[in-house]
Amino acid sequence: MHALEAAERRARDGPLAGTLANGQPESWALSRPDPLQLAFEADLAAWLAWLKAILYVQADERAMRRMEFVCALGWTAVTLMALASLLLGVMALALSLALLALTLALAYAVTAPGPLREQDTWPEWSSLRPTQRACLVRIINLSRVAARPAGAQLLLSELEAALAEEPLKDWPPLRELRAVVQSGSALVQFELEP
Repeated sequence: MHALEAAERRARDGPLAGTLANGQPESWALSRPDPLQLAFEADLAAWLAWLKAILYVQADERAMRRMEFVCALGWTAVTLMALASLLLGVMALALSLALLALTLALAYAVTAPGPLREQDTWPEWSSLRPTQRACLVRIINLSRVAARPAGAQLLLSELEAALAEEPLKDWPPLRELRAVVQSGSALVQFELEP
């Protein structure tokens, strides 16, 4: 047993102490960023930008549908009042102008942007375990095929697993992506730039 302890001490205090497996000093490893970490963060940033674009597109589509409804109703009422002005006179014409102003005001109100959401609070990446990082990578990759029904189902199951764990449970982008996929709305293909 004494020989084993002596060998451990020599290995710990020997000439290679303070070097990594690749022969570089430990101080070098601390000064250079990890390329895998940089790649993960770049993929994550691109994915978050894609997700934000999807959410903006959906918000624009909802606003356009509301505006189309309000304008169709308003222009119909304005046209009917303008035609009624031939029979009812100036009163109908004044009501027609009031309806026109109301239509424009309502169209502006339904398309006005909602309150701005505060910046997403990112989980502390150093606190993520390798399994949670792998889960995020799987979610990013499954987002690329989420336009297909099978890909959407896999993505939903992976999102449910990610949202069940603590650091990612309260992260808004994952909840928003789950809502988008569950709503069945069309997802634009997610591609990273080469």
